Amino acid sequence: MIAFRDKNNALPTGIWATSAVILTGTLIYILTVPVPTTKGLAAAEQSQERPILRTITTAKRDLDDRQKLISSMTFAGQSQDAESATLALVTKLSLQHKVKLVGFRPQRGIDAGALTQLPFVVTISGKFVDVVGFTRDIEGSGSKLSVNLVQMAASDPSTDDVTANLNVVGYLNQPLGNGGANG
Repeated sequence: MIAFRDKNNALPTGIWATSAVILTGTLIYILTVPVPTTKGLAAAEQSQERPILRTITTAKRDLDDRQKLISSMTFAGQSQDAESATLALVTKLSLQHKVKLVGFRPQRGIDAGALTQLPFVVTISGKFVDVVGFTRDIEGSGSKLSVNLVQMAASDPSTDDVTANLNVVGYLNQPLGNGGANG
């Protein structure tokens, strides 16, 4: 029997009581908490993988969408194909806006990493309103070109005729080093 009233036995009795409580708690834990199984460990691992796989799937879908967007805004193939498509568009727009196409000069392509920048200099003359309409439509919604410089000069001070030099840029979806552009 445990004698709590005896001061000499107080320390050994306290140690014994503490160990009995710890052993009882350990026994209850062993009996109530299930033992982890390999099936449970695999399920836990899969539950950690699911968000990562969802993130990867979303990133791949976003990459595909962005590549489609880039493809719709860039030329594919060789630089000569882009030059002829640009000349065809410029000619069509010059007829549509009733401006005179004075010059079309492709410039040397510039390798910009995954894309090749294809600059062109377009010289047109006509009425101011028609030249502005041409400039607006050259980078319209279906065009793969952008205007990065417009220089205008009055051809005849008594009329509204102007001559404009436009620096137009298109992008080729192939770098120069891969046989894409001129030069």
